[in-house]
Amino acid sequence: WQHRFSIGVEAQYTGPRKTFIGTSVNRYAVANVTATTRDFGGGFHVNASIYNLFNQKYSDPVGPEIEDPALRQNGVDFRIQITRAFHFY
Repeated sequence: WQHRFSIGVEAQYTGPRKTFIGTSVNRYAVANVTATTRDFGGGFHVNASIYNLFNQKYSDPVGPEIEDPALRQNGVDFRIQITRAFHFY
């Protein structure tokens, strides 16, 4: 299996930040995991990712063009990508 796919783990930490009205948003940490296959079946690759793995609740500050000073971010997100490479000789 070790030659057919790989797994990557990412952790992100963001400290508290000020909004445009002077309030603060809380610090947060999120974890993401991605599994990637090697070439199989004639050039196919599959990537599958889970973002915000532990469903952390957090907001990011936004500009004055948005009504609220902070925008709530998504909980757990999942993405799958299937690609195929074509080789022209």
